[in-house]
Amino acid sequence: MLSIQQMQHQAQQALIHAKRTELQENYGAVFSTQQSNLPPEIEIAWLDHILTMERELNQLPTTTVRQKLDNPQWPTLEQLAPHDIAPTITRILSELAHHNIVVEFLGDTDPAYAYQYLTTKLLDEELELPPMPGMIAHFVCTTPTYDVQMWVENYVGDVLMQERLYFLPCLSDIPLFNMDGSTLPFDQFRHQVESVWQKWRPTQQYHVEHLTTRLTDDDAWVTAAISWHDPTRLHLQRLEATFRLRPSPYEGWDVVQTSFIEDLLAL
Repeated sequence: MLSIQQMQHQAQQALIHAKRTELQENYGAVFSTQQSNLPPEIEIAWLDHILTMERELNQLPTTTVRQKLDNPQWPTLEQLAPHDIAPTITRILSELAHHNIVVEFLGDTDPAYAYQYLTTKLLDEELELPPMPGMIAHFVCTTPTYDVQMWVENYVGDVLMQERLYFLPCLSDIPLFNMDGSTLPFDQFRHQVESVWQKWRPTQQYHVEHLTTRLTDDDAWVTAAISWHDPTRLHLQRLEATFRLRPSPYEGWDVVQTSFIEDLLAL
């Protein structure tokens, strides 16, 4: 029989899961990890605050960045000489900042890629109208390579931190593959992951160094050097693993094939 404390903890985790799910499904929230270090009471209060703000913002009328800037007539990428791209980006970012719009570029962003984003996709992004006092609209431009590498890091983190609430359920309906290309049944994959979690202690001290990244329209391959600290081992652990990803039917990328789990079991 569960103790009162155990039942309370289960209820808190279920509530956290429900609030995170609402933020993800209704407001497009993306969490860098599915497990927080916050005490449950504080995380619930924080999620409540975010949900309240999102619900209020959702009631506001919207406009687009293009309309907010009064349909700016910026030159197309083809109309600019290569040496004019960077200075034009600086001028556009300054104009956006004047309207409390900030763009963050993540990854090794080529100037031409950044300019194309600013003059096409960004202009169609929505803004709440009127904005809340002092509110800054923040947009993120990422490269495909950055996106793929981020999802590999999330996968590695979920395994090494032993994220038990979401990791396996989120992969239960995704086609998985062994390294030889044969189908990997989910029950077999779950057994492998649980064996890893029995062998290694959970840790938040890990580092992922991306060695190679190759993308096509349908999938991506990443080779990474992974190091981590296991409190029961004397030395820092390290291995190199391969990851194959496919576009997720939900958002981002799914790791569908990797040597990482078998490598952990073989160490």
